[in-house]
Amino acid sequence: MIQTVRGEVETGIRELEIYPLIAAHYEAGRIPLCKAQAGDCIADAGDSGCHIIYLLRGDVKIFSFSYKGRRMLLDQVGRGEFSGHISKLRGFNFDSTIVARSDCMYLEFSDDLFQELMGDPAFALVFYRSTSKRTYHMYRKTLSLNLFSLEENAAFYFLMGAGAIQ
Repeated sequence: MIQTVRGEVETGIRELEIYPLIAAHYEAGRIPLCKAQAGDCIADAGDSGCHIIYLLRGDVKIFSFSYKGRRMLLDQVGRGEFSGHISKLRGFNFDSTIVARSDCMYLEFSDDLFQELMGDPAFALVFYRSTSKRTYHMYRKTLSLNLFSLEENAAFYFLMGAGAIQ
């Protein structure tokens, strides 16, 4: 069950890279601090809005369903990164669902506030840096799957060690 935990402050929240950029909004209560338990749906594909979050603790999986009903993993996001229906910011909708993989604590941005914050070049830089790093990793995985056979990819995975591949 997702809870808003206003008043309970994560240790070190003021040391976050984004805190100086959001401090006034956070202190005014415009950015709720939320908790979700492992397995909770943070944002459903059918929800309206972007549901942009910044993870303080835990990690989430973002997935979608194919037209045949198969669940496809789009991304996995961890501590210190943004997530949400980011495709909607660019006028697309990947119909993604965000589910907590572990107990999470995160900041949730309303669509209006997020658009306002994106007008600040410093905040936009932090956001784009976070998302472009993940985009690169997704591209690298896709490229690897298209250039090499399943056997070659499996061999690489085992030779490098599962934890070494990021």
